[in-house]
Formats: sequence, structure tokens, C-alpha cells
Amino acid sequence: MKNDRLRVPVDDAYLLSIGRATYCFARLEWDAVYCGEKLNAGYLSTVSVKTAGNIAIDVAQFVSYVSDPLKRDRYRAATIELSRLVKRRNDLVHSNPATVNGEQRLVRRDSSWQPSDIDDLADEFTACSIELNELFHHIL
Repeated sequence: MKNDRLRVPVDDAYLLSIGRATYCFARLEWDAVYCGEKLNAGYLSTVSVKTAGNIAIDVAQFVSYVSDPLKRDRYRAATIELSRLVKRRNDLVHSNPATVNGEQRLVRRDSSWQPSDIDDLADEFTACSIELNELFHHIL
């Protein structure tokens, strides 16, 4: 029914953190895709059926397409970070909802995601996104 989502007793600030982190990760993922396209023309047309993990594997393999050693090292570091962050994103989005100290929280492996944890993760997503965007526009 209309507005049933409002029956879920979770605070808006928590949802804002989750939403922002999700959006920041989407930007990160697409910055990686665009780097992949720049290094391997046609890559963009292959990603609609790929997971973020598959994309991370793909763009890491494109490191061999970067001839300059300094640029290659910088790109490699960004793809390693991307792979790490895909796992962290999966930890967030594959968490289960639970009541923790009277508040609705996402929980994964007996640890609850607090707003500050989610915001910190969104910052990590954004830092890697900024690096990949810089690589795309000015380095590769």
C-alpha cells in the first residue's frame, strides 16, 4: 500500500547514510567502467550483465594496457582499492536488518553498521572514485 515503507521504524539519518553510501559506490563503479572503456574500447557495452566484483576484476586486468610505469602503478593501486571496496560494499548491502539497542540497524557478522561506519565507508568510496576519475580524465 502507499506509504507502507513509513511503517519501518528506522530513522531518516540512518537511511540517508545508507543512501549516500550506495550512491557514492555507484559513482565509483562507473568511474571504473569508464576507465575500462578508455583502456579497452567497447568495454562499456559489456557491463550491463556484470556484478561490481566482475567489473573490478576486469578493470584490474586492463592494467597491462597502460604502458607508462608510473601511470600503471597508480592505476593498479586504484584497482586494488576498488576490489577491496567492492567487498566492503557487499558487507553493507548484504547485511540483515536487526534491532540493536532499540534502534534499527544493519548487521553483518555480529557487527552492526552505525551511521559513522557507513559515512566513513562512503568517504572511502568517494576517495577511490576521485582517483579513478582523475586517472580517466588526466592520466590514462
